[in-house]
Amino acid sequence: MGADSDDFEGALRAASTALEGFRQQNEPFMAVAALTVGMVESALGRDEDARTHLTEVNELGGQFDNNWLESAAYTQLASIAVRAGHLDEARAAVVASVKADDASELSTLTLTFSLVALAGLAFAEGDAPRAAQALGAADGLRRRAGLRAWPSTRRAEQDPVTRVAQAIDAHSFEKALAVGSEPQSSRSGCSCAR
Repeated sequence: MGADSDDFEGALRAASTALEGFRQQNEPFMAVAALTVGMVESALGRDEDARTHLTEVNELGGQFDNNWLESAAYTQLASIAVRAGHLDEARAAVVASVKADDASELSTLTLTFSLVALAGLAFAEGDAPRAAQALGAADGLRRRAGLRAWPSTRRAEQDPVTRVAQAIDAHSFEKALAVGSEPQSSRSGCSCAR
């Protein structure tokens, strides 16, 4: 394993320790710690462990009336479902991730998570241009908000970018990214949110 994997292993140990401490104290922060554990497990390819933690996060989000937690958990569960080839389950999770993100509390972070999950689903369905548009939309939202991808999601997000770029010619890929990254008001005919 390279240094990048070693960092994820260390992050998983630290997040797991924090989760256990929060659990012992029945502290609501356990939901955020469980999300971190699930995301890092997913990045390491430990999908069953990740699914367990992310399902717990989803339940805690509902218990604490925290739409952000529910949306973030759904997007990660969608990505796991795509990797397992369960596309109907992934589609339902992507839809739920957007519904969970209450319109009064729209979050650039959770919307970008949803768009990246949508990109993975679109690619798995054989629609690389739509996947590129969704990736462009996520990138555009982040750039306009002055944000970057979370460190725990960067590796997982780079994989669809690489696969989509290899699936279509460079010009089509760049064009689809550009169309996706334009603000919604200047877009015409974008099909990234079918």
